[in-house]
Amino acid sequence: MPRKRSEAARRRAKKWYPVIAKQVFKSTEIGEIPCKSIETLLNRKLTVSLMTLTRDFKHQDAHVTFQITSISGQTAEADAFGYKLSPATIKRIVKRRSNRIDVRVVDATKEGKKIVIKLVITTLNNTYAAVQKKIRAKAEEMLKSQLSSNPFITIFESIIHNKLQRELRKALNKIYPVRTVVVREFRFFEPDALTSKQGRSSFVKSKEEVVESKPKPAESKS
Repeated sequence: MPRKRSEAARRRAKKWYPVIAKQVFKSTEIGEIPCKSIETLLNRKLTVSLMTLTRDFKHQDAHVTFQITSISGQTAEADAFGYKLSPATIKRIVKRRSNRIDVRVVDATKEGKKIVIKLVITTLNNTYAAVQKKIRAKAEEMLKSQLSSNPFITIFESIIHNKLQRELRKALNKIYPVRTVVVREFRFFEPDALTSKQGRSSFVKSKEEVVESKPKPAESKS
């Protein structure tokens, strides 16, 4: 029986194609993906650390998901698909003697794209359930207003630069002192994401890491 090809041999049979982020990050190369044909990358999702894109250490706990939407020559072009904060970060910001308020809104953006956005709000001290209810209602009202009056990419950029979080905190402080407002998740709404294999996303290494991990060409014997 013929021997099975080794993993290294299979990887050498594939070509590495760069992936470019078209929006927000000004055509930044977010990584490279090996495949036999670049056309097979269409609609594929990949997740990278936000710190890799912004070079800001403060963004190490956030990840951005992209979806490859077009091919230009030998380059795959990707649009922003979602943003997510690590569970460890959420756990770290929730302090003792304070309340955690979770907010989830599913609505359409200005261009009609249905998205889901999740917030975690923490109060400065413990407060009454009625106050927490008012905070949640106000946050939901503001989020729906932002979604209906802005396109997806504008809200996405606002989250990346912490603008939306600051606006929410300023408004919520008028109800009760708020310690933190963070966006836990922001993405296109996919009702079948849990059951659909295509809905899954995979992490991709940064450009520098990918270059280092490329298999070296086999040396020819003299």
